[in-house]
Amino acid sequence: MRFDSDFEEKVKQAQIKQGWGGALPGPLLVAWESLVEQCECGYGDNFDELMQDFQNRQRIDIVLEDEDLDAHADMARFRECVKSLDDRFKRLQLDEPVFPLEKYPWWESYPLRIGKKGLAEDYLDMFGIRIEIVS
Repeated sequence: MRFDSDFEEKVKQAQIKQGWGGALPGPLLVAWESLVEQCECGYGDNFDELMQDFQNRQRIDIVLEDEDLDAHADMARFRECVKSLDDRFKRLQLDEPVFPLEKYPWWESYPLRIGKKGLAEDYLDMFGIRIEIVS
């Protein structure tokens, strides 16, 4: 997905201000969509890797919270794409958080409903919860 070059540069700068590398908005959305798709099929790695994979969603949040980007015409389209992916991801999560929402973002706080064996074992060992195991 392509955005206006001015918007792309501002997105990069928003991340750099927060100590991250400057990813373009299109690749950020593609990475988040890819993770959502993996989770829809059952995330295939362990809990630590899942937390690592959430870094792109954290970068998206930095962009969403940057007030300098609010007035840009492409921001509405970016927000719409994020909302669509977030809604898909929320349907994959259990109802009870394992981390306090005051300290952790919602995407990290709520466990996934399904996953492959490694993730399911981590959820059971770390939090005492069982999720559906898919192969």
